[in-house]
Amino acid sequence: MNKPSSLVAQTLIDSRTILLTTHKDPDGDGLGAATALYHALSQLGKDVRLIINDPVPQRYSFLYGIEVSEVYKNDSHDVAISHADAIVLLDAATASRTGRMHRALLSASGHKVVIDHHPIREWGDVKLVNTKAASTCELVEQIVVALEVEITPQIAEALYTGMVYDTQCFMTPNTTSITHKLAAQMLTAGASLERVHDALFGSWPQGRLGLQGRFLSGLKSDTSGRISWGIIKQEDLHEYQVDAAVLDGFVNMALSTAGTELAILFTEGKTGEVGLSFRGRGGVVVNTLAELFGGGGHRRAAGASVKGDIEIIVCEVLQAATDLLSEAK
Repeated sequence: MNKPSSLVAQTLIDSRTILLTTHKDPDGDGLGAATALYHALSQLGKDVRLIINDPVPQRYSFLYGIEVSEVYKNDSHDVAISHADAIVLLDAATASRTGRMHRALLSASGHKVVIDHHPIREWGDVKLVNTKAASTCELVEQIVVALEVEITPQIAEALYTGMVYDTQCFMTPNTTSITHKLAAQMLTAGASLERVHDALFGSWPQGRLGLQGRFLSGLKSDTSGRISWGIIKQEDLHEYQVDAAVLDGFVNMALSTAGTELAILFTEGKTGEVGLSFRGRGGVVVNTLAELFGGGGHRRAAGASVKGDIEIIVCEVLQAATDLLSEAK
C-alpha cells in the first residue's frame, strides 16, 4: 500500500495549479509548512499560490518567500480557488479553520489535500494526518522528500521554524527523538538557529512586556489550585498598543504556576468573539474541552472561539473546566 506521504506527493506532481493555505490567525507551524512546500513545488515548476485569511504577523516576516502570501479577498480569489487542480490545507483539519475562505474551499472542484497533526475532520480527499507528529512541518518534510526536490536553506529554515514554534523550543510532550533528528537535519541543511529564535522569541514589541506584567498580576485560580486563567480585553491591547498576536505564549505562563493542571486564556476579540486557549498537563486532556465550544486541537494544547459576552463565557468555560477536572481525578 502506498504511504500517505507518497499519495500526497503524487497528487501534487499530477497537478499544475496548486493553492496552499493554512488556518486563520496563522502561526509559525502553519506558515513554516506553507512556505516550505511553496519552495518545494516551485522547484518542480508548479503554478503555486499561498492565500490565507489574515496578514502575516510581523514576527514571521523573516521567512524566505513569505512575501508571496496573499490575504484572501473573495472577489479576486474565489475563481482561483475554484479552478485550482489541488488545494492544500496545512496545519488545520477542516476548511472552517481557514476563516472567510472556507465556503470557497468547500465548493472547490480540485483535489483537496490535508497535511496536519490535529485530529482528522471531514474535509479533504487526500490526507497525511498524524496526531503523534510534533508539528505539521515534520509531515511536510516527508512530502518534500517524496517530491525528490532539494532541501534548500530556505526550505530547511521554514521547516525548522515550525518545529521550534509548535514544540515551544522542544518542550511539549509530543516532542520525540524524530523531532530532534529532523531539527538537526534542517540545521545541517542551512537553517539558522539564531535567526529563527531571534524572530520567534527575541523581537516582541515593548508593549508586550507591560501587558505580560498585567496578565500575570491578574491571574486567577480556582479553590483547588488546579485551574488558572487570565483575561485580555480589547482595552488592554489598546493601552499597550499591541495586537492579539503578542499573546502567543501567555497561556503557557498560566500553566507554569505550581499545582496548575489546566490553564485558560480568554481573549476578547474586536467583533464580539472570545478566543479560548487551553493548556493542560498530567492527566488533563484539553481538546475535549475545546470541542465543547466548537474548537479542537491536541491533548495538551487546544483552542476555540465563541461569540458572546466575555463575562458569561468565562463562567461557562470555567464550569466546564471544573467538570472536566472532576472526571479526571
